[in-house]
Amino acid sequence: MYAMPKSPMMAGRRDLFTVESDFHDYVTGDKFVGGADTGAVAAVADVVGGQVRLTTTALDNDEAWLHTTQECFLFEDKKPIVGEALLYYTEVTADTCNLFVGFMDAIATTPMQDDGAGPKASFNGFGFYRVDGGVVWNTICDNLTDAGFVQRTQALDLADAGPGHNLAGEKVDADEDTLYRFHMEFSPVCLKSALILNANFDFWINDRHVVHENGDLTIANFATMEFGVALHAGDGQIMTCTVDYLSASQKRIDIV
Repeated sequence: MYAMPKSPMMAGRRDLFTVESDFHDYVTGDKFVGGADTGAVAAVADVVGGQVRLTTTALDNDEAWLHTTQECFLFEDKKPIVGEALLYYTEVTADTCNLFVGFMDAIATTPMQDDGAGPKASFNGFGFYRVDGGVVWNTICDNLTDAGFVQRTQALDLADAGPGHNLAGEKVDADEDTLYRFHMEFSPVCLKSALILNANFDFWINDRHVVHENGDLTIANFATMEFGVALHAGDGQIMTCTVDYLSASQKRIDIV
């Protein structure tokens, strides 16, 4: 299990269900499913350790994605969620990457809006993203149309924040692609009523805690979510994202 939870609510491994893969034996439609627009590719890479590579064409707004086959995660009281992804990406220029990594309902349905507009306008989920025309990573939490918690975003400065805290990642090959470990957790706090769940969202990049959010979620808006990565071509350039592993867990149904 890669995504070792930091929340004390998820201390027992047997209390969790987990979907994860190194992608050394990746078959689409098994644990994870890959997909793409016409011309884009989501395919296993024949490399040591296993990887899946998402590649778009040079067609502006072309998409490719990789996510859990089933929507098996759901915001619930007393059932925290943890997700982690190790990946790197290639962009021709420094501000053309459109990329989402995290939890979302219906990831394959336009996860990133066209022309650098960010993640889809309304969804259940949370994660990290970058947009065409920007050079910073952002975090996002969304609960559909609830006025109290609509796409809370937080821009992250990935400049070196001091010794041991370089959020810009590690260079992994001669092409200077950058390796990132994205870690995210949903921790329910309490039911404020039969309609409202208060929860914390926490985010780490390369093992550094970068964002903490707290807010109220409207229970009636909850929808099951997938965990994965979505790549969206920006500025008419070919984009590549190589996924080393994906891992997501949630606390099981209580045994009584």
